[in-house]
Amino acid sequence: MSIRGALLTNSVDLTTINPTGGLLGSYNTTVYDTDSIVSGSHFVIPSALNGKYGVITHTVDMSLQTGTDSTQLWIAKDNGGSLFSGVTWAGVPTQAHQLAGNGQSTTSNWAWIATGIIPLVTGARYDVTWQTISDTSITLGKSGCFGLYVLDTYLWGYAVAKLSGDLTGQNFSTPTAIAWDGTDVLDTMGAHSPSVNNTKFVVTAAMSGHYFVVGASVHLGSVASGNAASLAIRKNGSFVYTGMAGTSGVTTNLGYHTMTCATQAIQVSEGDEFEAVLYCGDTSTDLTAARSNMYVMVVG
Repeated sequence: MSIRGALLTNSVDLTTINPTGGLLGSYNTTVYDTDSIVSGSHFVIPSALNGKYGVITHTVDMSLQTGTDSTQLWIAKDNGGSLFSGVTWAGVPTQAHQLAGNGQSTTSNWAWIATGIIPLVTGARYDVTWQTISDTSITLGKSGCFGLYVLDTYLWGYAVAKLSGDLTGQNFSTPTAIAWDGTDVLDTMGAHSPSVNNTKFVVTAAMSGHYFVVGASVHLGSVASGNAASLAIRKNGSFVYTGMAGTSGVTTNLGYHTMTCATQAIQVSEGDEFEAVLYCGDTSTDLTAARSNMYVMVVG
């Protein structure tokens, strides 16, 4: 099966990184690049993709980070090499931005962003940039990644799972796979069952070899201020895989927390299993059914 796009990652963790002044993404491994899109650690749209549409995503996996620090991520168009003036973005059109707070007592932080569906134009350059607010020495995990998938055509595979109702007083202080027990919104590929192993989306034989994007959104209510939370897509029981997705942060005094994440476009095999795993430091919180879901779509 085929996909059009590009995916970058690193072969090793990057240690003692100081991103307080803002850093461009740095990647040394090309997982795939169908149209000569990759140029160093950024993307340049070739003429073959002009007039098509795509989605650009970025995931970072940080550790040894000061617990109270925060992280900012950008996906920027036509950066041209300039970066920041102080902490102000230097006039670069920003396609996506996230400010992710870290937990007060944690030393790791995922963050994930994606553009919407954007038109691809010959010569347009896309960079990822990131910044910690105060921490001058962190480790950037090799599971982070930067990708573009082209919406050449959408294939027929698609599935969305929901909860049957709100979950109240839940304890996610041990990372837990969410059991999607509601009637599936749709499932054209037979990837999910609301009643049997309902935490899992399982790749069927018919879907083997295709490229999937797997994502989830959750809304946590009644979260005590200052409690860290994280959401990640686990593949075959592991958080470390090429094209991983995760996001984390700390709640404010609003008393709720909303998170979303999605993988890059990754090639799957029959029997691969995907789960949305949730963590929250508050041991009694609510999960809102109407604002929570997990999905998979075939993009190649």
